[in-house]
Amino acid sequence: MNKIKLLTVLIAMFAITTLATAQTQKQTSKKSQTVYVEIGKMKLKEGVTDEQFVAIEKNIRKGIINKQPGFISREFGKDTEGFWHFRICWTSKEAGDAWTPIFQKDQNGQAMMNALDFSTVRQEHYAVVNP
Repeated sequence: MNKIKLLTVLIAMFAITTLATAQTQKQTSKKSQTVYVEIGKMKLKEGVTDEQFVAIEKNIRKGIINKQPGFISREFGKDTEGFWHFRICWTSKEAGDAWTPIFQKDQNGQAMMNALDFSTVRQEHYAVVNP
């Protein structure tokens, strides 16, 4: 009976050690992953509704951006002053830069650009730093 208990304890310790090692490796790889972020804010052209803009954004998300190398995520939201904000995450600056001409030629990208009041558009880029 003692051999069975000892074997059970050893198996449990092995399983816990394996899980802890896997979790540590996962956290370490997340910390070392570079993320390049585009953020911006803008208002819509006079006559463009929020519903129209959201439909354009849905089409972009369903479109070619998901096949773009280095794409991580894309988020949009609207503040109380009527500005739309976006955040797009990429694995590198090069991946984000490569998307711009594709977006400008894409039917959905053109629809989005046509919906914007460019006098209000502000855009910034940065790399995430994980100390």
